Amino acid sequence: QYTFLSLAQPPFEAINTFQVKTGGIPAAYGNALGGVVNMTTKSGSNEFHSGADVVWDPRWMSETSPNVVSSYDLSGNKNQYGIPQQMILHNNDNASSDFKLDLWGSGPIIQDKLFFYAMYQANKAGSDTYGLTTSTDLKTTSPYELLRLDWDITDNNVFSLTAWNAKQTQDGIV
Repeated sequence: QYTFLSLAQPPFEAINTFQVKTGGIPAAYGNALGGVVNMTTKSGSNEFHSGADVVWDPRWMSETSPNVVSSYDLSGNKNQYGIPQQMILHNNDNASSDFKLDLWGSGPIIQDKLFFYAMYQANKAGSDTYGLTTSTDLKTTSPYELLRLDWDITDNNVFSLTAWNAKQTQDGIV
């Protein structure tokens, strides 16, 4: 079982800053030799804010890839001269769709002291893929939930807690 913790992709709407650091990296980032990707999530403030985003990418609006003739047959079939038979890869039958709904809100819990940022993303995706010897019909649902709490203990000390759920469910026929 994979947790995909290192592959969690927060929704774009939840990202506050994104940095890529290379070369001489400060000690604050540990033993990083090649580089560091640093991302922070949004946080609340003394004003309430909320919003919603919808992204819909239906199958009928997607361009299809052309079919490709391959000179290599994985099944080992050869013609009468011992040359591998050509196969047509049916790329134009491949299809995918995607629907995402983001709902978010932020604001104070205790004025000037405790703030929240919360987000929920509903995601439903589907894909039909045809390979040389297989076909896959895959349906994915992956709700994404994020909560960030910031507590201003003093003017110079802040305690932040970020929690998320990025569980993904896939159902498919291979």
